[in-house]
Amino acid sequence: MSRKSSALDKLPPSVIVGVTGHRNIRPDDPAITAIVRAQLERIATRARGSRILLLSGLAEG
Repeated sequence: MSRKSSALDKLPPSVIVGVTGHRNIRPDDPAITAIVRAQLERIATRARGSRILLLSGLAEG
């Protein structure tokens, strides 16, 4: 069974990053900020050419 190509078939794969925890990183803790940034950059490097989506259930409060 053949299927016609659609615009969706031409999209690059997406990488979905799920986040849990507190919404705001404490500004007085630069180590946490640096760790999070480094990990996101690592993911971006490994997923070059892919769209990166951040999935979060975090809410204010």
